[in-house]
Amino acid sequence: MWLSAEYSESLIAKWFTDREWEPLDSSTLAYYRKQWADDIAAVRQQRRDDAINSGLALKAERIRRLAEHADELEAIKWLPDKNGRMWNEKAWRETLDDIAKEMGDRRQGVDASIEGNVNATQTIEIVEFVRPSHANTNPDTSEET
Repeated sequence: MWLSAEYSESLIAKWFTDREWEPLDSSTLAYYRKQWADDIAAVRQQRRDDAINSGLALKAERIRRLAEHADELEAIKWLPDKNGRMWNEKAWRETLDDIAKEMGDRRQGVDASIEGNVNATQTIEIVEFVRPSHANTNPDTSEET
């Protein structure tokens, strides 16, 4: 089981020591890895498939749980805490936003940063693209044309 779960040799050795079992050496682990390679591979693949195809790994399940959470928050969203703050309302809105993101209805942030060396002409072109000016300027002479 430990071999199919992909635990390291050092961790398996530690568990044997913690349980006061006779220590395993690398050759013993290598022997069992080779002897049971097909079974180990099958168990590993099944574990991965189960992890990917169940629970919160499924988009529909994440949305369902977020919707349940949003319903619970909606019932208490206008109840202030002991200091009079309406944290539940903010949490409810954030949960609705999380649902929209999971469903693909919210645009994720875009990185508009520029990396590398940029010369003055490129900078002017970028600025003109982002914020066109009313006056045309010549980047070589900095004179208005």
